[in-house]
Amino acid sequence: MASAFPEDSQMDDVFDEETGEDVVRARDFERMKESRVKQGYRDGMSDGRLSSLQEGFNRGYSEGVGQTLQLARLRGLLCGLLTYHMAKEGTAFSDQIVSAIKLLIMELSSVENTGLDSQSHGASGMADDLALEMQMMQLQTDQSGGSSEGTGLTGLSPEDEQRRRQEIVFLSFQRRCAEILRAIGWEDGLIEQILTLQIPQ
Repeated sequence: MASAFPEDSQMDDVFDEETGEDVVRARDFERMKESRVKQGYRDGMSDGRLSSLQEGFNRGYSEGVGQTLQLARLRGLLCGLLTYHMAKEGTAFSDQIVSAIKLLIMELSSVENTGLDSQSHGASGMADDLALEMQMMQLQTDQSGGSSEGTGLTGLSPEDEQRRRQEIVFLSFQRRCAEILRAIGWEDGLIEQILTLQIPQ
């Protein structure tokens, strides 16, 4: 009669008198070893995920805080100008400048809430700035004979390409803010100092 369990089964036959204690101990040892290896693998995977997750969070947080502070500084400067205009009973700046300030404040507020990655900021000239920058980077890659394997269209890694896009968006806002400051009569040296002021983190 055939056994219900295959011969190579991991189950021990408790009624088998031919099986010695050494064989049973060896099987038990192998099972425990296999169990420990599996548990160790699971623990290692779990710890690895947590570690890389924390590193990613830390890097993203530090980059995000820096960007947000820079954007908030620009928005604060523009809000200060608008408040100054209102304190002067609306006679400090032309209606065109006031409209440009209000528009830029709205766009900066939107970006602060959605992040620099969003492509729908509506900043005038931002798309042109980005397209021009991408073309220049592609031209540099072509001229240097660089390979674009494993990289984006610009020859940069996807992460670096994303950072570059964010930088272009920020620089576009900074450029537009500088144009407003020039229009109200601020000197270029003062504008440069204010816009390049580094915020300690």
